[in-house]
Amino acid sequence: MRNFLFTCLAMLLMTGVAVAGWNIKQRDDGTAEWQDGDGGTYRLGQQILSVNLENLGTASTTYVSVPYAGRIFQVDLAVHGDVKTTTEMVTVSIMSATSNGNFIDITFNNNIEVASANQRSSDQFYLLGGPGARYSSGPMTGKAADGSTAAEAEAGVPPSVPEGGTIGIATGGASAADVDATILIYYIPK
Repeated sequence: MRNFLFTCLAMLLMTGVAVAGWNIKQRDDGTAEWQDGDGGTYRLGQQILSVNLENLGTASTTYVSVPYAGRIFQVDLAVHGDVKTTTEMVTVSIMSATSNGNFIDITFNNNIEVASANQRSSDQFYLLGGPGARYSSGPMTGKAADGSTAAEAEAGVPPSVPEGGTIGIATGGASAADVDATILIYYIPK
């Protein structure tokens, strides 16, 4: 009986490896990647890219360069103070791979709305923002890179960034508040 169980276990393991065809491979830089049966590789794990956006109240853009291709799943930000006068809009886009300097809008959830600290509703004030308040784009989908198709938006695929690409994060400067924000980009390498 014992030999029978070992034989069954061995057959399951051999069959599973043959069917899956995927292996984890150690890279020279210490990271790991999946390697499929055709030799294609995919880096493991989500990464969080971080950058500081200085002064939400002045129209400006900050840039994040990515060394390898991947997808943006979501962008969050935390404000360092009160945005007092009006709501501020932060927009995420990706630099075109074919036309340097031009940015392509992400199809869905490319804007993050940062509420002013006090909002009036039905004669009551609600504190919505302030130092440490977190805002999120929510899950992003759709076309963002030159090679993407419009069908990606319909399929719910996160926007792609080409190897050596640049992510741009812009503020319109409507609030005139001298408040910084820490930006977190949830990024999965291809």
